[in-house]
Amino acid sequence: MKYKHIVFDVDGTLVDNATAVLKTWQDTIKQVTGRTYTAEELGFVMGISSNKAIEQLGLTPNRHLFKLWEANYKKHYNEVKLFKDITSVLNHLTKEGYTLGIVTSRTHYELSEDEVMKAILPFFDTKICVEDASQPKPSPAPLLAYIAQSNAVANEILYIGDTLNDATCAKAANIHFVWAAWGLSIKENNLFADDVCKQPIEIIQLVR
Repeated sequence: MKYKHIVFDVDGTLVDNATAVLKTWQDTIKQVTGRTYTAEELGFVMGISSNKAIEQLGLTPNRHLFKLWEANYKKHYNEVKLFKDITSVLNHLTKEGYTLGIVTSRTHYELSEDEVMKAILPFFDTKICVEDASQPKPSPAPLLAYIAQSNAVANEILYIGDTLNDATCAKAANIHFVWAAWGLSIKENNLFADDVCKQPIEIIQLVR
């Protein structure tokens, strides 16, 4: 077993929620500013923290804005689901003795309160959220925080994600990066990946 730790990003990797997230941002921005954004214009929000997205949108973070976003997300939550075969892949990896982890730009609150994620959270021993690292992705800090918290070694970790921020974070931490090409992430990501999986089930073959 070359790798001992299989670490996952969440949004666009484990959870298929891109459509819901983009619609939520469209609704929220419209309500706060009156401006209308296309899904393409908001593509940059995927894979970054809520605070970073708010900053890049030129908005001011406050409790009202977060509550509004949360309420809008609930309206679209019926569109959120786990990607196909994710649960069976996690179950297989666990039975094979791999240690599973999460490194995400979500907060712990956003992760723990996600009803779709609750079904699979028990698979993961270590969960690194945005507040656990000195800097968010694309800095290597989140993966370095994972190493510190799990007592892992970089060359025994495989990190699976779907954005350039994920790839850059992994490269800077000297960790093998696998592009999760089953989501809506931009096509150029495969240029930054050590491996590419077109479907979650391919992870099983990759780690053999």
